[in-house]
Amino acid sequence: MHTTSKADSAQARTSTNVEVFDHNLTELLGPDPLPTIGTNLAVALDLAKRFAVFPCREYGPKGVIKSPYTANGHSDASTDPDQIRRWWQRWPDALPALPTGERSGLSVLDLDRHGANEDGIAALRGLGFDPDTLSPFSVTSGSGGQHIYLQHSPGITNADSHLPAGINVRGQGGYVIAPRAMLPDGRRYQARGTLDLTKLPPWPAALLPPAKPERDPNDLTDLLGDDPLPIDWPEVKRAIEHIDPNCSRDEWVKVGMALHAASGGSQEAFELWDRWSAGASEPGKYNARIMRGQWHSFGKRDGIDIGTLFHIAGECGWTPGFKVDIDDFDDLIGETKPDALFESASAWAAAPAKAREWLVEDLIPNGVVTMLNGDGGTGKSLLALQLAVATASDRPWLGRAVDRPGKAIVLSAEDSKEELHRRLEDFCGDALAKLDRLLIRSFVDADPLLATFDKQNTIKMTKLFSQLESTMDREWPSLVVLDTLADLHTGDENNRSHARQFIGKLKALAGRFNCAVLLLAHPSRSGMADGSGASGSTGWNNSVRSRLYLQRVIDKDGREWDDKARVLSTVKANYGARGGTIDLRWQHGSFVAAGDPFDDLESRTAKAERVFLKLLDRFAAEGSHVSRHHSSTFAPKLFSEQPDNESCSKNDLEGAMNRLFLSGRIHNGTHKSNRQERTHIEKVEPGAFVDDDGGWLV
Repeated sequence: MHTTSKADSAQARTSTNVEVFDHNLTELLGPDPLPTIGTNLAVALDLAKRFAVFPCREYGPKGVIKSPYTANGHSDASTDPDQIRRWWQRWPDALPALPTGERSGLSVLDLDRHGANEDGIAALRGLGFDPDTLSPFSVTSGSGGQHIYLQHSPGITNADSHLPAGINVRGQGGYVIAPRAMLPDGRRYQARGTLDLTKLPPWPAALLPPAKPERDPNDLTDLLGDDPLPIDWPEVKRAIEHIDPNCSRDEWVKVGMALHAASGGSQEAFELWDRWSAGASEPGKYNARIMRGQWHSFGKRDGIDIGTLFHIAGECGWTPGFKVDIDDFDDLIGETKPDALFESASAWAAAPAKAREWLVEDLIPNGVVTMLNGDGGTGKSLLALQLAVATASDRPWLGRAVDRPGKAIVLSAEDSKEELHRRLEDFCGDALAKLDRLLIRSFVDADPLLATFDKQNTIKMTKLFSQLESTMDREWPSLVVLDTLADLHTGDENNRSHARQFIGKLKALAGRFNCAVLLLAHPSRSGMADGSGASGSTGWNNSVRSRLYLQRVIDKDGREWDDKARVLSTVKANYGARGGTIDLRWQHGSFVAAGDPFDDLESRTAKAERVFLKLLDRFAAEGSHVSRHHSSTFAPKLFSEQPDNESCSKNDLEGAMNRLFLSGRIHNGTHKSNRQERTHIEKVEPGAFVDDDGGWLV
């Protein structure tokens, strides 16, 4: 048996110019921790032999802000190679990151160099510490800063307000970009020394937060709990207005942590932090997509509470307001209480308006109710289920990005559990096992009522509504699908008061939990007749902020040439453009849209054929003849020049024409012109042109 020596191996590398990757853990911990690894995925996989890792992104001016890609931030860190590969398949440019604290056994001094007034290395030297000798292992960051690795000890958090600007602490609840991570421009996080947990020094006592003063033994506030006095939220809102949202990242994080700690992570506090953050004017300072993940990453931090926010605001000119209760002066003659029902619009000038949020831009706004109409058999339940899957798995829907991916709840009164299972299996396949963010329940065999109405036409919410509300409070979904309207209440769909009350209750849910609610409904007879797709009373249409209509493709003679083609129309849009359409085609158990990355040749050709027939109808109605021959009446050329060609080119339409001739759906007719008989293209009555490969549409 032939054995290869190290010298042989080295010579083989030299002679073949093939680098052999050796993932021995000792190299990871040696003087050059990852000497042979070239990609961030490889760095992450090697680190995962010893530490849990997770993917991060960089953004903002010069990429100084690092934020987790994963929904739960550093809490999602994993040593599972398969999970890590899935992350980097999804985010190939991600930077590997390490959680600090108890999980890794590491605490890190993060010395930033983001400007002339923020030099953490110089600041640490000013405290009497040499960054080069404080620890046997350190990392030079991409921006020239330094990460000094130390042993983690209980009580080391991310609190660093006691340290000079530029010195940040990464302890329990924190994270750092990993050694040897590569930035997009090729710079690396260069390691120095050996990463041996047993040889890392403890955290220097001089860099610990100052000890809290001993409590007066006569102070009985402990009996009142951690926060004996209620938070004065109006004063908090006044204080935060004094803080410039263009502040340093450190102050920005502390403001968020303070609000989180004071509110227990409430939605109202998050919205306050988000509105304030959105006021930043510097490019890259505010990114709506990362706000929710950053908020959820905050936990209880020693030394960070609402007093931290007041301290920062005080440095920006805020002073506590003198509170006077008007009720104290009720007995004074001539005094009246102010009318607090309205506020002055001029007060809104203090901060920019919050950007409108969408689940799917221009189609489904966030925080309100959208109605999806469609008559039986068109596929609206399937389309809504696809949206729920896209939301839960952070994938596009009909080729359009889902802006707020997260958990989705589906309450179906239309389909059985078995039918829903089959549908999910059809278009999710093996990925169904990972769809834990989709919460689904069939009420075919149970009472699906969310509301009833009494004799005075007053709405009464049911136990199921309360259960749905509790589930939303626990899960905080991005989307709730309710299928369908007629099964969910006992009211009269032609009663405007019933419509407004029911939609009002759903609006309240959408607003409280900051999610989109999609309500499915069948159109009324008049709604189908006039093409609006409306349901019952105009109160339904007037109460929702957006309404979509899914229809079959029917020509002017009422004929359906392709039973798999659909059109999704925007018939009401308070916040976006009305009148847009999306061409859809049902195939392999789901709908795809023209232009969808998953769209294939079948759906594109079907669209071209539909457009050809539509334009042929219009020309015939106008008394204009078109021909299959290359002449001034050549149909594909004339049709491609029409404003309603739906972006079909001459080549698309010529191919459609040829296929329609071959299938017998059009043929040559004759007419007289200048006493000569000429041919033109005519439609024929539809025959058995069904290409049915099985399945269902609801």
